[in-house]
Amino acid sequence: YQRRVRGTVGYTMAEPAVAHDLSPTAEPKTLGEAMDPTDRKVLEQMLKTGKANVTRDEWMEMYDHWRQQFAEIDQNNDKRLTKAEWLAKYGNLDGFEDMDLNGDEELTQEEYEDGMRTSAEMSALDTNQDGKISREEWIARYGSDKGFD
Repeated sequence: YQRRVRGTVGYTMAEPAVAHDLSPTAEPKTLGEAMDPTDRKVLEQMLKTGKANVTRDEWMEMYDHWRQQFAEIDQNNDKRLTKAEWLAKYGNLDGFEDMDLNGDEELTQEEYEDGMRTSAEMSALDTNQDGKISREEWIARYGSDKGFD
């Protein structure tokens, strides 16, 4: 199920959606590509089973990693990511507007972390990686189509 969000395609979920390719590459060009493989593995396990065999420390380490990424992108250390800073890191604006929940053209650390978490969930739900969540994919994850429509 997909919907339009500020001119981009997003997914209807409890949180705002960002869909990215999460495969690792030598030089990250998108947010998903920048996600550490360990983070992806933990989140994919949690999303598939509803739980994961991770400790609180491992979970916090993942968020620490996202905070570190945020700090590296935030070139002027003002605790906000601008479009210019995003472009300098990723080379395009893919995902920026989807994460910018309040539309102020800047990302807070909370918006960034929410976007990272949502990106991982969308990737785990979209098992055939076609950019859409089908009813079948939804049922495979949640056991019924409740909440799909």
